[in-house]
Amino acid sequence: MFSEVETLRNELRAGETILWWGRPSITAELARENTLVWFIALVIAVGLRFCIPSIDSHLPNDMPKGVFGIVFSVPFLIGVVAAVGCIARRLLMARRTVYAVTSLRIIIIRGAGRDRVNTVLPAEINASDIFEDARGFGSLVFQSQTIDGGSPAEIGFWGIPDVRHVANQIKALRVEAAATPIS
Repeated sequence: MFSEVETLRNELRAGETILWWGRPSITAELARENTLVWFIALVIAVGLRFCIPSIDSHLPNDMPKGVFGIVFSVPFLIGVVAAVGCIARRLLMARRTVYAVTSLRIIIIRGAGRDRVNTVLPAEINASDIFEDARGFGSLVFQSQTIDGGSPAEIGFWGIPDVRHVANQIKALRVEAAATPIS
């Protein structure tokens, strides 16, 4: 069984404390990938014509039927199964994702089978954007510096409650990191 607290404890360094932790809302995780939604809609729109026989009766007589419908129904069904599989995988990933703000860094743990941990130090954050709804739920997207000198990486906390509070904690960490002399 997946335990967020145990997973976070395993990632903490000596002297590090958790200031905030949370998980993304499932709807926010699904909405992040709009291209998947458009792909599913296209596959369904094209494939329904070939899979539902009652649509055949409403088409003009010069449209090919029979084998043509069978040939295109197999890719349609494969596409639907693949789309449902992608959605199921994203739901599992959302359930097994943990965000944390600690006294030293920001941690994002994604796991579905094996954990993938992203760590961002407060001093590495270049900018952050807050997207908040009326209920206080929202996303906090920030850019962090890259090691190889490439473009900044955009990572964030998606669909979290009380996003403004989390943003203020990260801002306080950034200010503290900027004020601390490098030794």
